[in-house]
Amino acid sequence: MIKFLKFYLPLALSAILIVVSVGYLQLRYTQTAVASSVGPIYPTGAADFGGVNCTWANQANIYAEDGSVATCILPGTSSNSDYIVGQGYGFSIPAGATINGIQEDTMAMKDTGCTNYAENIDVAILTKNGTGYYKYKLPSNTLTTSLTYYTSGSSSDLWGGTFTAGDINASTFGAGIKIVCNGQSGSTVSVDTIRITVTYTLAAGGTSPTPAFIQFGFNQVDKKLN
Repeated sequence: MIKFLKFYLPLALSAILIVVSVGYLQLRYTQTAVASSVGPIYPTGAADFGGVNCTWANQANIYAEDGSVATCILPGTSSNSDYIVGQGYGFSIPAGATINGIQEDTMAMKDTGCTNYAENIDVAILTKNGTGYYKYKLPSNTLTTSLTYYTSGSSSDLWGGTFTAGDINASTFGAGIKIVCNGQSGSTVSVDTIRITVTYTLAAGGTSPTPAFIQFGFNQVDKKLN
């Protein structure tokens, strides 16, 4: 005990340097691109494009999937309908997002007056900035006599075009179809709705942060006690 006091007491009575350390935490993170999908969304507006064959009646019926249909009575034994186009989808995709794909789903049917030869959704279109026929596809889907969905495009299909968030969000952006029917004159084709789903990736800075690593550090504060 005496040896212990002789050794440590002089140290305790001398000036003592105490280092007080204050810790901090630094979180660093990386931005990870996040793919998102919006839809399917239904139109709030409709238009008849073409005006050559038959005009679509009751166009507002395409606003919802409810069994109420827009109709077109074909004038000949082998004829096409006008285009019926849904508009006013009300997308709100963030500015700067990259559009990856657009899918259009049309619920349609024929009546028994159309034969089993070529009753197709002949052309599916996207409209851009209200300029009419912007991009189109040839789905060649044979119609049935009951309401059925027919799909054009996908989550990775841009229809051969380019679209910005502003294009998709515009009230004039839309999708539509034209139907061909071979059969009796006066045959009717019907559309219940035309819905759209858009897949996109957020721009850098608009993503959710993903932690990459956590770094600890120390700020030293020196205090001398006499």
